[in-house]
Amino acid sequence: MVELFETEPDVLSGVLAHELGHVQQRHGMRIVLQASLIGLLSSVVLGDFSSLLAAAPVVLGQASYSRDAEREADAFCAAFLKAAGISPALMIRLFEKLAAARGAKESKDGPDASKGRASSDASGSWLGIAFTSHPADQERIEFFRSAAR
Repeated sequence: MVELFETEPDVLSGVLAHELGHVQQRHGMRIVLQASLIGLLSSVVLGDFSSLLAAAPVVLGQASYSRDAEREADAFCAAFLKAAGISPALMIRLFEKLAAARGAKESKDGPDASKGRASSDASGSWLGIAFTSHPADQERIEFFRSAAR
């Protein structure tokens, strides 16, 4: 990411502000606690403490929670950038460059390279978005566009 944005340090500042939002909101600790509780509950309900079936609710629960945590971190990032006198709209550049980098990698790897991989954009299947930990790029672009107004 540093290489992608070496000439755009404000974008890197936005990425760091986003990560600081995770720290400030204690997302790591909340995820550990939630995973433990969901795992315990699903094991008790399903009566199996070792099966893959008992782990499925944990994975699905974490994906949804992670997307919410990403939205909170994005909101922290937008507020942080505004307080620093930087427009949150610059984060749109992040998603554009990452999409271009993904597209370049997929074209280099071939058209079937992304099959079976979760998509992070709105064009992905519902199953892909169910297992991805981040909101769709387009949703995040709209958020930062709106935050810049």
